[in-house]
Amino acid sequence: MTDQKPTGVFVRLPLSNEQLGKLLAPIGPLNERLLAIGTPVAGGELEVVCYSHEIGNTGSLVRQSDAIAKLAEKDAEIVRLREGLTLIAESENIDNCLDPARNKRVAVHFLKGGAA
Repeated sequence: MTDQKPTGVFVRLPLSNEQLGKLLAPIGPLNERLLAIGTPVAGGELEVVCYSHEIGNTGSLVRQSDAIAKLAEKDAEIVRLREGLTLIAESENIDNCLDPARNKRVAVHFLKGGAA
């Protein structure tokens, strides 16, 4: 995840017995227990459809389909960036591989989404 603070948690259902134990254990705040069983999501780019309330805690709920689509989008970004890193790391030409200017051009290209 990026350096952003998580604004939500994606939890895949059904929960395992281990996840249920972590979630239902009355130790620590609900937010920490949710983070222990799910995938943190940052940026708040998902539409909140309702809220869950617990004493002293409020949790935002989003549609699973929206969360899965956002995770797929992030996975595609990871694949694209990994492709750029692989191009730099696996260069057959040692001079090319160690050329900072070339590596910066490749990195900038992939960070811009592969656009020239």
